[in-house]
Amino acid sequence: MPNSGQSQQRFELWSQTNYSAWAEQVNKTVINYRNINHEWQFSSEQQQVLQRYYDANQLLLDCLHSNCEVTAAIRQEIEATLLLPIKELEDREWQ
Repeated sequence: MPNSGQSQQRFELWSQTNYSAWAEQVNKTVINYRNINHEWQFSSEQQQVLQRYYDANQLLLDCLHSNCEVTAAIRQEIEATLLLPIKELEDREWQ
């Protein structure tokens, strides 16, 4: 990428000739070092389970942002465990 102190015109020229290769390299780097951007192939049942998981977490967030009466300790525990894998949640129950 060109230096941020350079002109808009120089950036546009760089963008026209280099942006695609730069974007592809950034994408490869993210995939390689952050282990994301997988092509998941979920079954219909798996999609339903993920949707229920999302909906349950969204309900918890909605409740936390409402005027519900929840102690600070309970609120903190909910926030700390939000979006954790089910296995980790089950392990926490026995501690």
